[in-house]
Amino acid sequence: MNRKEYMQRLELCLQFMDEASRQATLEFYGEMLDDRMEDGMDEASAVSAMESPEDIAARLRDEAPAQPREEKKEATPLELGDDALKFSSLVDSVLKSAQKATEEAEHAAQEATEEAQRIAQEAQGQVEDKQENARDDWEDIARKLNETADSVAKTGLDGLARKLREAAGSVQSQSTDDQNGDYRQMIFSCPADQLRAVRLECNEMPIQVKPAEGNEARLIYYTCENDPYEAELQNGVLTLQSADGDNSRKGRFSLSMLGGIIKLGWSKSAPTVELFLPPDALVDLLAHTGNCSIKVNGMNALCDTDLKTTNSRIALENVTCVRLEARTTNARIVLEQVNAKQGIQCTTSNSRIESRQVHCGGNITLTTSNSRITAEATAARGELSLTTSNSSMDVSGLSADAITLRTSNGSISGVLPGRMSDWAIESRTSNGSNSLPTDQSGPKPLRVRTSNGSIRVRFEEM
Repeated sequence: MNRKEYMQRLELCLQFMDEASRQATLEFYGEMLDDRMEDGMDEASAVSAMESPEDIAARLRDEAPAQPREEKKEATPLELGDDALKFSSLVDSVLKSAQKATEEAEHAAQEATEEAQRIAQEAQGQVEDKQENARDDWEDIARKLNETADSVAKTGLDGLARKLREAAGSVQSQSTDDQNGDYRQMIFSCPADQLRAVRLECNEMPIQVKPAEGNEARLIYYTCENDPYEAELQNGVLTLQSADGDNSRKGRFSLSMLGGIIKLGWSKSAPTVELFLPPDALVDLLAHTGNCSIKVNGMNALCDTDLKTTNSRIALENVTCVRLEARTTNARIVLEQVNAKQGIQCTTSNSRIESRQVHCGGNITLTTSNSRITAEATAARGELSLTTSNSSMDVSGLSADAITLRTSNGSISGVLPGRMSDWAIESRTSNGSNSLPTDQSGPKPLRVRTSNGSIRVRFEEM
């Protein structure tokens, strides 16, 4: 049974309710289904984990107060009060029961996902830390994956369990030969005041940018016969790129978690490129790779910053720059304590964007799809635009001259500073409740739109 069929069946079972109560109950259980799918369950598993429509209807009917026979055409004020109290008690009972079921399901899903992620990270770490992987190492990884799959299956997350078992089978079927290649470590260093830009163009190599002590810039990279790289400084630009443009390296098995989904396959093996810069170095930074992560930490004076990868995370922490553009796919973007003077634009897909303590003198644009956006203490002097689809959005402490929050098939919830009267509000949703006025005049634009989900946005000041 899919979601649509489940909801149709539930609606038929609730015909004994009045229209308002029936719609409120349908909305509640519909959002419960959506939350489970957002936490990693596939549609069929989410539906099968729900209480059956017949059981829900029977329970609600049993909990409903018996209707007294009408002996008078007009009810007394006392009788109306009793009915109101009984209805309130019914609603409270339904909400408490549903909330308890939701919390139990969310707790089970969270535990299963965390355990799966721990096993995935442990497996990846074993692969990366060893030059030679014996067969018993791979067998141990496969065994742990299968054990976790059995545990996950008990919580009703059949889709996640299936992915774990597929990962275990792939581990067992792959060669145990580590094919990292005979990379040689190379170090390039120069005074930081000679630099105006750094361009790191790698193919499937992780990149990390870290603070250095002193005034020297240092680049640690790796090269080998099958994968040659060269670093050079010319006209103030430090460049790292492939020496021959042919990056046909041999691969190794990779296993990771992307937004609660197991990702597995063969990735090109390579060690991490590390760039050490003085925290106050005034340089443009371009870092491009693929299928590997990019991390920038502790930089206080970067200029234009351009980060690009695929299928892996981009993370910035304690970074100040002029402009920031970050692009990836199928992986998370995390911004924490980031300041940009002129603009921030981050784009990914099928994974989350997280923004905490982020400030910008221009516009901030965060865009993803099929996953959640979380923004806390995020401020823009221009427009702040958050866009996703098929998932929810959580915000708090946002500040901007204009705010746009847009998703579909998910809820938008959070707290905004100030008063509702501070904003010119346009809000729209379908098949969900809305705490905002649909149209309101005010000093600053606030646009909030979704579909098949609720808008639960309130303001710090009444």
